[in-house]
Amino acid sequence: MYMAAVVSLLSLLSLSQQFAHTGVADRASLQAIGDSLRSARDNATLAAVFAFSLGAFSYYYVFFQSRLIPRWLSGFGIAAAILIFAACLLALFSNSPVTGYTLLIIPIAVQEMVLAVWLIVKGFTPSAIADDEALGFTPSAIADDAA
Repeated sequence: MYMAAVVSLLSLLSLSQQFAHTGVADRASLQAIGDSLRSARDNATLAAVFAFSLGAFSYYYVFFQSRLIPRWLSGFGIAAAILIFAACLLALFSNSPVTGYTLLIIPIAVQEMVLAVWLIVKGFTPSAIADDEALGFTPSAIADDAA
């Protein structure tokens, strides 16, 4: 979806060059095409953010259940994913292109940076990894089950 948004945005460049070299009669149709491309870009970006929010929710839910990272960190991730999903829903039904809903995106941005620093500095919780190994969830055991 992000690629579709970028392609429609790049298409505006060639459309604008045509717009500059055409007569007054053709400008209305080129303006309509430009508006359609911008709308397609906005909708593709919105669909991509919907997919991201659902993926982030699943990601942090698995972290919450497995306890690979502290529960407060994964819980904040779940809340941030819900907020970005709510921002998408609000933007979907909004009439104005610039809204205050973008403030709901800030928690997921902070969460992603905090998670990255946490994993670099602390890594996963060793006791959760040891529990998985005790249950037989080692990479070699999983590979043997797949074969």
